Amino acid sequence: GDSVQHQAWISRPESDGRYPALILLHAVMGPNEAFRNVCVRFAEHGMVAVAFNWMTNERDPSDATVIDGVRRCIEHLVNQPYVDAEHVMLGGYCGGGSHALQALAQLPGIHAGVIFHAGMVRELSDLHPKHPLDLAAEIASPLLMLHGAADHISPIENVYEFARRRNEAGKGFELKVYSGTDHAFTLIGSPYFAADNAEDAFQEAVSFVHRMCAASADG
Repeated sequence: GDSVQHQAWISRPESDGRYPALILLHAVMGPNEAFRNVCVRFAEHGMVAVAFNWMTNERDPSDATVIDGVRRCIEHLVNQPYVDAEHVMLGGYCGGGSHALQALAQLPGIHAGVIFHAGMVRELSDLHPKHPLDLAAEIASPLLMLHGAADHISPIENVYEFARRRNEAGKGFELKVYSGTDHAFTLIGSPYFAADNAEDAFQEAVSFVHRMCAASADG
């Protein structure tokens, strides 16, 4: 079918040079100001951060539509003079994190993934044919997963199962679990927002992006 256009906001460091890129997919509450602001913060920490609006055209797009949009976003980024094309990464929050996992499984060449409290629970349909748990062994890129132990929407047990399958398949990941913490804890405006843990998760993501670049530079 015809590709649809997606809206995206690109934030980047002020200094010239090539920087790693992190594409982020928003939560189901939509691409609000807080989501765009966090991408500005990521840019202040030395990366090109893209706030990608996967709901540009519809509230519940198919996996194929989102993956195609991400693919074209990557194609745009790797051609920019300010992007280090070897280090394009993909992440997301809640439902956006679930979509990011789907894209990581299907698109080659994404360097790493950063998954904030993603739904590992899913009702399968023609639009959403693959369960996130079944992607655990398929995603080649290393992943950072940040999750609340008291998540009532995406229970931590599923995340542990995802990690177990990933470990069994010999795929790289890091997992940080926050005790007593519910779903969407990094999102300003969420009823479960936890400021200290949100800040910690942000710093973990920054560290991970830079370590992923350093690791491949050493290799």
